[in-house]
Amino acid sequence: MRHFLAHAALVGVMLGYFLFTTKRAVPTDAVTPQPSVDFLRKLYVADNAAYFENSLPTNTKLDFDLRDKRRMAETGAKVFGEFHISLNPEYTLAERTQELILLHEMCHIKTWGETIEDHHGPRWRACMVKIDMMDGFRDILIENYRRKSE
Repeated sequence: MRHFLAHAALVGVMLGYFLFTTKRAVPTDAVTPQPSVDFLRKLYVADNAAYFENSLPTNTKLDFDLRDKRRMAETGAKVFGEFHISLNPEYTLAERTQELILLHEMCHIKTWGETIEDHHGPRWRACMVKIDMMDGFRDILIENYRRKSE
């Protein structure tokens, strides 16, 4: 038994030495992708056509400037009907997450005017259900959901 414990301790020491002396093979930028506003813009245009019949404003500002750690994203209105959707880059690195959150925020634009206390009110929920009934969320969450016959 003492031989086994001594062997296990030696393996542990060797593994620790290897882990702390080996340089990382994967570059940091490959592990942490940078969010792309261009990607968001393409999604917004495509989703506006697919789920909103191009009824949302085309001049909506999109960015990754939200720093409030309590929020993944937020939508606000500016003057002259211009909207602003800001995503928190800390929580929205994955493209699928960006797609889901963007649809959520686009429903806020569609239902703008529901009271602040009820910003996830019946009109907003109906918007989300409509997207769900059109398979919008399945297309994002399930790989090859609408795979074409080969």
